[in-house]
Amino acid sequence: MTRIVPVAVFLTSLALVCILPTESQAFGRRHSPCESACGACAPCAPCEVAKPAPVKMVERTVTKYKPEWKEQEVTVNVCKMVPREEKYTYAVYVPVTKQETRKVTTYNRVTKEVDCTYTVLVPKTYQEKRTVTYCEYETKMVKETVPVCKMVRVEAVDECGRCCYTCKAVTENVEVTRCVRTPITKTKEVMCNLIKCETETRTGKRCVVDCVPVMRDVVCNVCTLEKQEKTCMRTVCDYKTEAVKRMVKTCTMVPYTETIMVPECQITSCCY
Repeated sequence: MTRIVPVAVFLTSLALVCILPTESQAFGRRHSPCESACGACAPCAPCEVAKPAPVKMVERTVTKYKPEWKEQEVTVNVCKMVPREEKYTYAVYVPVTKQETRKVTTYNRVTKEVDCTYTVLVPKTYQEKRTVTYCEYETKMVKETVPVCKMVRVEAVDECGRCCYTCKAVTENVEVTRCVRTPITKTKEVMCNLIKCETETRTGKRCVVDCVPVMRDVVCNVCTLEKQEKTCMRTVCDYKTEAVKRMVKTCTMVPYTETIMVPECQITSCCY
């Protein structure tokens, strides 16, 4: 299909060239066909100018291409995993418990009484005369003059000239009586009981615990790890490449011929 378009364009341009006027008619003065043929000879009889012939369509055979899909068998390399069984050996540690006789040291507690001497403080009470200080208060009434502030209602005139009453603070001195207590310090002798601790040595017994070591045999469980080898089967995958035939689709361009109609190129000539 792509080759048909250039052929049609070429044929159309060729037909247009044939229809265009000659060189003598393109520029300047138009010359008759006789002058073009004879040059400077005598003028000949006038002739008629050829008219363009009508376009004639003719058949042409062209080659075209069309896609054609075909199934084709090809060989490709495919990587596959091939499993196989393999025997392998591994080591494990198994705990094993055994009984062993071991010697251990134990301590027995032995209690016994021991004579001892200790000192104690014995409290004793006795009387003693001491001088103490005490305070007595003397009460008396005292008159004083103190300032007292109170609010008094006073008549006044406001800004508009009207009479009104306002409150005004007035301070006055007022004589009051209050009670005053004056402390007076005095001393006197009193008898008081005192406690005094005196040391005294005494003899007694105390309990003493002694730890006596004793050796004896003890059966105990001892755990040890023993290495053991075991054999087992496992699956191992190997990679293997093999050729496999597969069907694939391929596209090929197949040529074919087709008859089309194109305009015929005609050349216009002079009457001579």
